[in-house]
Amino acid sequence: MKALVFEGKIVQIEVEEFPVAPALTWINITGITPAPKVSWSYDSVTFTAPPPLPLPPPKSAAPLTAEELADHLITKNVITQGEIDAIKAAR
Repeated sequence: MKALVFEGKIVQIEVEEFPVAPALTWINITGITPAPKVSWSYDSVTFTAPPPLPLPPPKSAAPLTAEELADHLITKNVITQGEIDAIKAAR
């Protein structure tokens, strides 16, 4: 297997070489373990895998609707349905 390297990065992997622009270089990767892949770096001696992608930020919970909040507060015995009805009536 051959890796096509451009500016220190593998840009393509092929079984056989073919003519390329002078800025590109073919490197024989047969027998290298682990096998280098596209996007790996090459410093003329060593192939290096790219760092892992960062994890996406955790999803935040959607805000509660007024009804959901009221149900939650009633369930936790923070407020009663009568008190909620009184608040609604005062609006």
